Amino acid sequence: MLGLGRMGSAIAERLLLADHELTVWNRSPAATEPFAARGVRVAASPAEVWPHADVAITMLADGAALEGVVNGLVEGLGAPAAGSASGNAPAPAGDTPAPAGDAPAPAG
Repeated sequence: MLGLGRMGSAIAERLLLADHELTVWNRSPAATEPFAARGVRVAASPAEVWPHADVAITMLADGAALEGVVNGLVEGLGAPAAGSASGNAPAPAGDTPAPAGDAPAPAG
């Protein structure tokens, strides 16, 4: 889980309750501390998420944050899928360093 604001933390909590193994990352490391205290793996960068992931989920505040994280994820590419649950627009395909798909979540 990349992005541990209100929604990202809630999603991470639900994944833990469902007994999923989880790696978390956040731009401000303080948000990772409650998860680290529970034994959750904390990545120091977005690239460090991939080696431990089958899927990477982002929950970020804006398009600039999403673009920066996607660029970091590409550095550590290895997992077969990435999903963005963020409520912001992805970078145009021409600006993306690797092929990417967009499947917006319905509002509500």
